[in-house]
Amino acid sequence: MLESKPRVLIVGGSGYLGRHLLALLRKQGLEVWATFLRNPVSMESNARFLDIRDSAQVSRLLTELEPQVIFHLAYDMQDLEGSVVQGTRNLLAAWETLGGGRRFFYLSTDMVFDGENPPYGEEDSPRPITSYGRAKLKAEAMALQAGAHVLRTSLVYGLNPPDPRTQSLMKGFRTGAFDYPYFEDEIRSAVFIEELCAAMAQMVLTHSPLPPVLHIAGSHSVSRYFLACLLARAMCLDPQQVPRARLRESPTPRPKDLTLKVSLASKLLGWSPRSAQELLGESLGIWKSGCREV
Repeated sequence: MLESKPRVLIVGGSGYLGRHLLALLRKQGLEVWATFLRNPVSMESNARFLDIRDSAQVSRLLTELEPQVIFHLAYDMQDLEGSVVQGTRNLLAAWETLGGGRRFFYLSTDMVFDGENPPYGEEDSPRPITSYGRAKLKAEAMALQAGAHVLRTSLVYGLNPPDPRTQSLMKGFRTGAFDYPYFEDEIRSAVFIEELCAAMAQMVLTHSPLPPVLHIAGSHSVSRYFLACLLARAMCLDPQQVPRARLRESPTPRPKDLTLKVSLASKLLGWSPRSAQELLGESLGIWKSGCREV
C-alpha cells in the first residue's frame, strides 16, 4: 500500500517533461527527488546525478532514497541501447530489490505502433518501424515482466516555456531556416505538458489499481503540420510560413497515423485532456478539418 504522500523519484528530471512534473508534484507538497545526466538546471534541491547505464550507481541511489513511486522518463536518442534498454533493465533490477507496495511508471511512446491501423488502444499489439520505437518496445516488455506500469504518450507541447520542438519552430521563424518540414499526413495525439503532468500526478496519489498499460495523450489527433501552424498562430507568427511536406518525402520510414485511445485513462483518472485547438485558441473554422476525436 502506498503512503498518503509517497516519496517520488523522477529519473530524467532535467528534461522538459521531468521539470514540469517535478514542479507540479512539489507544489502538491510531495517529497520529490530527480536525477540528471548532463543538465541539472531548474531542479533546485533534491537533484542527483545518475547515469542509468551504470547498474551499481543505479542500485546505490535507489537503495539510499527508497522511493515509493518512480517515473522513468530518461532516454538518449544517441544511445538507445544504453539509455532505453540497458538503463531500464538496471532501474527495474534495483527497484525489485526494494520490496513490494511500490509503483514504477515507465514512459513509453506511440512510436511502438506502425501507424497503419489507428486508433490504438492499450490492448493493441505494437509493431514499431523505427529504431526508437523498437528500443522503447524492448523496455516496455521488461517493465511489464517486472510488474511495472507502461505509460504511452505522444508529442508533448507547451509554451511556458516552449518545448524543444516549439523552440525549433521559433528558431525557424527567427532565422528563416527551419530544422525540418512538418508532415501534413503524419497524425499524432499531441498532448499539452500541463495536462500530461496532471494525469501523472493523479497516478501518484491514487490508491486504486492501475492497468499494466495506459495511454495518456491528447483527446484529438492532429497532423504535425497542423500542430505547428496552431503553435505558430498562438505565438503571433504567420502559419503560412511553416514548411510542409508529405511522408513520402521523408528519408526514413515514419508511422502515418499514431492516434491513441485515451478513454481508459480518462475513466480511471477522471482526466479530460483538451484538444490543441482549445488550448492554443480556435478561431478559424477551416482548422477543424485536421482533427479527430477518439
